[in-house]
Amino acid sequence: MSSATGLRGQTRCLLLALICSCTCLQGTDSASHLQPYISSHLRYQPDCGETIRILCEGYTAFADSGIMYWLANGTFLEDLYSEEEVTESSTIEEAKGTGLALRRELFIPVFTKKILSTKFECIVLDPAGSARKAVTWKRNKELHGQDAAVSGSGVLGNF
Repeated sequence: MSSATGLRGQTRCLLLALICSCTCLQGTDSASHLQPYISSHLRYQPDCGETIRILCEGYTAFADSGIMYWLANGTFLEDLYSEEEVTESSTIEEAKGTGLALRRELFIPVFTKKILSTKFECIVLDPAGSARKAVTWKRNKELHGQDAAVSGSGVLGNF
């Protein structure tokens, strides 16, 4: 066996060890400060026909690779809605410590029953993992004849 072949084997073992240690690190308390999070309280009580702006604010410890985006029923907004129905702004990034504070707005020009039945989620994704929080609509009597809180899936963030 040549020294080049032995070196490739050692490199593979080293790479495998690094991948395994990174995977294990994600589940430890020492990595919990690296996890992305969403700080916004996404609870709204809109009226039918109302214009809604929903601001999602979050954080990533990875300034070069953290992203924020919105989903509607688990898919990208443009796959479910036209630009006249629902849009999202560009993400605003601001340095915060060693990471980034992220902000992205969901814009709904006219609130409808279709929108009420959609599960909108804000997502922050980076190498340490992901954070997601669903919008919760508090129903108005005008829309449903009774007051009750509703969420697309019942999965809510911290309030």
